Amino acid sequence: MIPFSFPPDYEPGALCAALAPWVKAERLQRIQSVINKRSRQVLVVFENTHHAHNISAILRTMEAFGFLDLFFLYSNDTLRFRPSDSVDRGASQWLFVRPAQDPQQLLAYLLKHQYQILPVSLPDFAITSSCYNEAVPTISCNQFQTACQTDKPLALIFGSELQGVSALWHQHAHGYAYVPLHGFTESLNVSVCAGILLQSLRHAGFCKPLEPYEKMFLEDIYLARTVERAYTLVQQSQPALLNSLEWIQAGRFLKGVEEPHA
Repeated sequence: MIPFSFPPDYEPGALCAALAPWVKAERLQRIQSVINKRSRQVLVVFENTHHAHNISAILRTMEAFGFLDLFFLYSNDTLRFRPSDSVDRGASQWLFVRPAQDPQQLLAYLLKHQYQILPVSLPDFAITSSCYNEAVPTISCNQFQTACQTDKPLALIFGSELQGVSALWHQHAHGYAYVPLHGFTESLNVSVCAGILLQSLRHAGFCKPLEPYEKMFLEDIYLARTVERAYTLVQQSQPALLNSLEWIQAGRFLKGVEEPHA
């Protein structure tokens, strides 16, 4: 899994302990229940795609199925993603959203952390045929449990509808993930496809729970971002935690692959 780079004075769980008295017991139990079902075993990469409604729908689906990690890979500086609030419905605030610019660097980073690479394609590969690697197997959403290693993390790579994913992903792909179709329709909306793939991965066993320190870290994040007047409350009760609070609220733990990680 992708590690985090913690500041020297950060202690997982300390912010949660400081802010918990100002959270209703039912809300705290709900947060803890959700965190216990979270998993970082599946990561999603969006390469040079920025359709607000579709991507926002995928983020909402990711959050609903308990996955956390994603990269927005934009090799083109003019492309940027902005969530559609009416579709996202705040889901992205619960996720680990990271930036990346260099496909080669991101691929190397994922391979370093032992991710299985699965570019997502249409069943007939009509769009990506120019760089399709015939040596790489195609993997239906019904085959994840047998065709992939469920004890290792996995990255789904989504490219643009017109160009697919970069050629380099095909060189290191564990398999091409797809959703089989049985009607006249030749493709699914990308958000529907993603929903089926993510649910299938969860059902196949790609849902390893978080480590204890990750659960405490996530509690800190969720309380720091949702408790009203969190800064004032921490300043009054435990000012030594202000650096950690600011670090979390600013999202500085969400470094791109260019940054060193502990």
